[in-house]
Amino acid sequence: MEPMGSQQADMSEVPRVTGLTDSRDFYTKYVAGAMPVVLADVARSATHGIEWDDDFLLRACRTDQGHPWRSIIEVNKIIVTNTRWPLLEDWDFCQYILNYSKPAYSDSMYVVSPLTDPGVQLGKHVALPSVLRCSEVHESVHDTRLWMSSGNTSSSLHFDTHENLMLQVVGTKSVYFWPPSESHLTYMDYHNRFGLSPVNPDRVDLERFPLFAQLKRGKVAHLRAGDALLIPDGWWHQVRTWPGKNVAVTWEFEPYEGLEALWPSGSFERYLNEQTWSKQVRMKYANKKDVTVRHGAIKCDETVDERLTADSFKCSENHHTAAGCNFKCLPQTCITQQMLERENGFFYAG
Repeated sequence: MEPMGSQQADMSEVPRVTGLTDSRDFYTKYVAGAMPVVLADVARSATHGIEWDDDFLLRACRTDQGHPWRSIIEVNKIIVTNTRWPLLEDWDFCQYILNYSKPAYSDSMYVVSPLTDPGVQLGKHVALPSVLRCSEVHESVHDTRLWMSSGNTSSSLHFDTHENLMLQVVGTKSVYFWPPSESHLTYMDYHNRFGLSPVNPDRVDLERFPLFAQLKRGKVAHLRAGDALLIPDGWWHQVRTWPGKNVAVTWEFEPYEGLEALWPSGSFERYLNEQTWSKQVRMKYANKKDVTVRHGAIKCDETVDERLTADSFKCSENHHTAAGCNFKCLPQTCITQQMLERENGFFYAG
């Protein structure tokens, strides 16, 4: 009945790298390699060193039209189920800033809201991180999102189906990781939603979930303000923030849309026919890593304007056409397009 990670002696530290700004190196070493990494000072650079105190946030709590931003405000900071409801649907971000630290609200209010909503001023204060400036990677960004609370939040154990670069702007947090290969030990096959574990991360019941004690190759990242963290697609993770104001911004990108076309012959069909979620996950990410490593680095012979900000991205993971998007390579991203060209010797028009 101890918190996840606290009794697992084999947990190693996620590598911490200082001075990495080159987007091709970031892709080659960490994104294509599917490895978490902490990047010192990347978040501080993206926010230009501005302190996000409450006065600053109040000045940025409205849209360009002068209306208060109708952000998504949750009333639960401890997530142990597969839902994030209920929401404070009558509140806006200005009200949130004025109230989130008051005793009546500090234990419950949590903003998890996209900065890509039309006219959101706060998004203009988060520049595109230098490590995402390769045009192929930039064109796969589908959302930027604000995460803010008064601290003491705890997420479920889950994985994302996209890459996630999280900028820690204010406060501290810890993120506990396990690779996709450990999926059969998370009891995801006994849950009712894909990508989630039913194990309570704050009170791990090993009598009910004995296989969880066999998890190996775990890692932990301890973040402080100014850091950025790559959370790779498919890696199980559980996020905890510590007491005090906590603000993060995530850049969510998906450079491998359509990568299944490059899996070994017949493997995609076997993947689709597999009835067990954990086996599907292990198959998917083993094939993905094999393809990305085998095909080497992206070109990265063009970088995008460093002045781009978080409000610039209009696509979401639900878009299937280029209408209204900033992508150039839909329905497949530029990285996947390059890999197909290398494999088959043809040009995909996209």
